[in-house]
Amino acid sequence: MRVPARRGALARAIADARLRPAAERRLLLADGVHELEETLRLGPEDAGLMVEAAPGAVPVVSAGRRVMGWQVDGKGWWHAQVPSFGRFSQLYVNGTRRLRPYLPRKGYFVQDRRLPADPKTGNQCIGYCAGDVDPSWKGFRETEFCSFHYWTMSRLSPIAADAGNRVVTTGYPFFKSQDNYPFGNSTCYRVDNVRDALGEPGDWYLERSGELIYVPMSGERPETTEVVAAVLTNAVVLADATNVTFRGIAFAHAGWNLTGGGFHCVQAANRMPAAIEAERSRGIRLVDCTVAHTGGWAVSFGDGVSDSSVVRCHLADLGGGGVKIGNGQQHGCREELVAHGCAVEDCLIEDGGRVDPAGCGVWIGNAHHNRVAHNTIRRMYYTGVSSGWRWALGPNPTHHNVIEWNHIHDIGQHVLADMGGIYTLGAQPGTVERYNHIHDVDCKVDGNGVYFDSGSAFITVSNNVVHDVSNAAWFMARISASNVVENNVFAYARRNQICLPMRVEESSPSAFRRNIVVWEDSALVGAWTSGKEAVFADNLAWCLSGLEEKLPDGFSHVDPGLADPAARDFSFRSGSEAVR
Repeated sequence: MRVPARRGALARAIADARLRPAAERRLLLADGVHELEETLRLGPEDAGLMVEAAPGAVPVVSAGRRVMGWQVDGKGWWHAQVPSFGRFSQLYVNGTRRLRPYLPRKGYFVQDRRLPADPKTGNQCIGYCAGDVDPSWKGFRETEFCSFHYWTMSRLSPIAADAGNRVVTTGYPFFKSQDNYPFGNSTCYRVDNVRDALGEPGDWYLERSGELIYVPMSGERPETTEVVAAVLTNAVVLADATNVTFRGIAFAHAGWNLTGGGFHCVQAANRMPAAIEAERSRGIRLVDCTVAHTGGWAVSFGDGVSDSSVVRCHLADLGGGGVKIGNGQQHGCREELVAHGCAVEDCLIEDGGRVDPAGCGVWIGNAHHNRVAHNTIRRMYYTGVSSGWRWALGPNPTHHNVIEWNHIHDIGQHVLADMGGIYTLGAQPGTVERYNHIHDVDCKVDGNGVYFDSGSAFITVSNNVVHDVSNAAWFMARISASNVVENNVFAYARRNQICLPMRVEESSPSAFRRNIVVWEDSALVGAWTSGKEAVFADNLAWCLSGLEEKLPDGFSHVDPGLADPAARDFSFRSGSEAVR
């Protein structure tokens, strides 16, 4: 059945397909924009549904609304009435994300002190420096305070302000864990959606009346410019669905709004919604698709999803991250809720974290037997691939995940801290990281290549090339043990090549063997404590500027014979000592 590019036509075609046998539920989408009237909700009645691009077509399934009827004022600003859209927080002009006005325009404000909870509300307070915040701003209650912590960001709504004492009270409960999520004492923040800052080309603002104001870029004209507001949170939601395939489709303009006084996720922005969400479903497949211009994540395979995949897809310009697999429950995750058998393969995942910078390229929570392979993940503000959601040794529903042949680079970008190219949590028997190329991980502090965080155990890391990261090429946190790290190249980490804080004594050390380590102006090992964190054997360590530190047992200071490490060519020269 061919589906024309008209608003609501796709939903009607799906309803018609339900009346047919499963083998005949094939929809061919015509070229053009298929604007959704509401989120597509698919369930058991849609078993066998295939939604594909018609031959030669590039259909776009849009969760947004095109803005029409612009009026231009004397300053050249555009105005349109869009009250029927409701509230929205993302806008796209000619396929490019535009931002609401924010302050400061460069860099960040800095909180000048740590404050207790507001005595009346028990909510979080922010202390600001003189001249940074003005509670008399028009629409002050509609602003959003974005506070950057070590590895996450909170987005908070102000509910009151004391200009005399320079205090803003937010609508979010007080952060009891101030060590992990500091407020004050030089915490950076930015204020979004500042009406009084409107005026830079590309700025836009939505008045409470439903009037949209846009400050055009040079050369933009209302009659030739496509402006799309992200209206629906999800494009597609699948629940108890079986064998549903999307092929050759572009999904765009799923949005996200701040509600309830604030949003904060302990890590990885995993509570943000996705453009395409599935729960308790099997055989969900996205093949040769694009998911772009989102307020949250691109794809979520949540509770109970199995045997599902994202293959040869382009996930770009994401408010959160790329693909979520599993859930973020820290305790009591029932087996029937554990996602398994999912795959993310041959995808390009790029430019994520545009609303919440903590989104990952791929996040695996409580999930097992999944494969993340042959992907390029780049230009994220946080971790490339994250696996696991337990911060201690012991039983873990996350295990037997394979992360291989991925190219992960240019992540961190000095926005967040404490991240890795590949990051793990908890004991994960059978989990393997192999044949990955990780480089240019840059953040405020602790940008690592391979990162074993708390509880990481029984993981094998082999045949990876990791270089040019801001902290350590291999980092193992204190409560981590019993891992195997072998046959890797670790090079040019800017602080230490290896970082090993003290091990929990009742756990077994990790094995670090037959690796090549190359550095020049940094150190081989950092945070060295008892010497029992790892067992080293048959490793080649080569310092290009001359060795000044004593090597641990298990390392030989031998030129491994790499072709041109300074040019980041880590192949072997003829007669390489490393080969022998």
